[in-house]
Amino acid sequence: MRDFFAFRTMLIPLMIKLVYPLGLIAITLAGALTIALAFVDLDPRLKQFTSQAGWPTGLLIIIVGNLAWRLACEQVIVFFAIHEALVRGGTGGGGDKPSKKK
Repeated sequence: MRDFFAFRTMLIPLMIKLVYPLGLIAITLAGALTIALAFVDLDPRLKQFTSQAGWPTGLLIIIVGNLAWRLACEQVIVFFAIHEALVRGGTGGGGDKPSKKK
């Protein structure tokens, strides 16, 4: 608890892990809705809100949208992982260590 109030514990990585599935679901539903609207005969007044290329657009939303969302969330987590490694004073990973010559 002391680390939390001293701002040594970051909340954003935890929040990203909780918000990511919500975004995933929202993007997938938006793409699925776009695909579904492509095959439904709508009232002519509502046709203006749909795309002529409905199902390819919906598929593109699902694939590219979820990929972009994943990359954005991973980028935030990586930034905070780098921050934690710097705060701890370590490099956070193996790497080559200089060898001692005898």
